Amino acid sequence: MSVTQLSEGLFATQPARSRHAFVTLVTNADYAMGATALARSIRHTNTPADIVVLHTGGVSEQALEPLASLGCRLVATDLLPLSDAFNQRHARRNVHENAPFSKGRKPEFHSRSTISASCGSGN
Repeated sequence: MSVTQLSEGLFATQPARSRHAFVTLVTNADYAMGATALARSIRHTNTPADIVVLHTGGVSEQALEPLASLGCRLVATDLLPLSDAFNQRHARRNVHENAPFSKGRKPEFHSRSTISASCGSGN
């Protein structure tokens, strides 16, 4: 497979086929699975736009294979250099402490009594 350097830190396995593209970033195997689902959905729209998958060194060729088989344009990229302060501020622990997730409660229309009442007695 030939690789073309597009610019500093970007390497593509194939040329662009369209002036328009859907682009996603994959940094690990889990993201590659999500990107595969995304690519399948986009393919079902019959769009002429490219599907470009930027991927880092943390993704194996095996994880990228399903994306290649869907005709995605694979582009290897380096991660942006980030400061220690940025990494600390965005560490999972800090993000969850600063904005904790709350499940909340179900809307009223999900409760059993509301469903029963809305269904009526069949009269």
